[in-house]
Amino acid sequence: MIVIKNKVGKSGLSFCWTLVMAWLGANFLSQIVYIINYGTPYDGTAMLLQLGGWYWVVVLVEVLFWIMFGTLILQKIRSRGDQQPTASTV
Repeated sequence: MIVIKNKVGKSGLSFCWTLVMAWLGANFLSQIVYIINYGTPYDGTAMLLQLGGWYWVVVLVEVLFWIMFGTLILQKIRSRGDQQPTASTV
């Protein structure tokens, strides 16, 4: 039972990392393409305001991604702290 639970947790964690990296990569690439085409970074606030009522939905999704990213970082730090070196006898 414990082994199955461990595998599900690790695959879920891997999926979350994949989502975060895809999101960061998409943001980075879209900014680069915009700079190449127009010579200046796009104004995120102006773009969001053009969305009208959908503005808050996009902001909520963005905040959720940042929370997920922060949670993943904290889990990574905690998991490294939990791994104590053990002395082995030969």
